[in-house]
Amino acid sequence: MNDDAIKIPSIKEQSFTLKNIAIYLEKCISCRSENMSFIGGEIDDTDKLILSSLVRNGVRKAVMDEVGISDRTLRNHLNKLGILFDADNDIKIIMTAINLGIIDTHGNIL
Repeated sequence: MNDDAIKIPSIKEQSFTLKNIAIYLEKCISCRSENMSFIGGEIDDTDKLILSSLVRNGVRKAVMDEVGISDRTLRNHLNKLGILFDADNDIKIIMTAINLGIIDTHGNIL
């Protein structure tokens, strides 16, 4: 028997719990979808490449080299993303992009 399993004694309680989990997941997916449709038109391919590279490399200089853009261009894109995501630093920008499903924690573009 698996010790990590949730111990719910009756089928009725299990059904109720699973239903609540499904409702919660639907709300999360719906919210993410709404956020992406709102933000989706504002984010271009360069923004996505910058976000991906920033997750993988962690430093702006490496992002500039990898994406092939200048410091000024990078700053402009990150300023735009900061305003769009209501984030005041690179970490918050990255976390918002991950939470919105634009990139994953490995920097893969979704």
